Amino acid sequence: MGYEFARPIDVASRSIKPHETEDSVRYQHPKYHNSTKVEYHLMFDLYSLGIVLIEIALWKTARRLAMECNSDSTRHEVPLELWPMVVKKLLIPEVERKAGLVYSEAVRRCIEGDFGTGSSHLGPREFLKRLDKMVVGQLEKCHA
Repeated sequence: MGYEFARPIDVASRSIKPHETEDSVRYQHPKYHNSTKVEYHLMFDLYSLGIVLIEIALWKTARRLAMECNSDSTRHEVPLELWPMVVKKLLIPEVERKAGLVYSEAVRRCIEGDFGTGSSHLGPREFLKRLDKMVVGQLEKCHA
């Protein structure tokens, strides 16, 4: 089965927030935060995939990265509201440095939901084609 069968994709589909833990919240798309129910979008799962790809490239958990990127001495980890900025400004450039441009670009696309002009309005079929080409196809080019 393909990715398109993972969940129903229509206006009536809802994402029910899973029970949040200190660790799980860093994998969730920022639109999940401070919201009880959010309409499901494929981008939410891809954001989580992007975080996992960052963990693989840097060989550290999201929680460890949140602790290491924290600059506030009064906190143990980067505050959740700053996490998306840390991912974009600090972690993705570090992924590029450690894993290369092709890998980091696939990660960036997952995190930012960047699948070309008007990607937020793509139908499921076209979106999946672009996902296959711009993320999966690019990751296939990577060799460790």
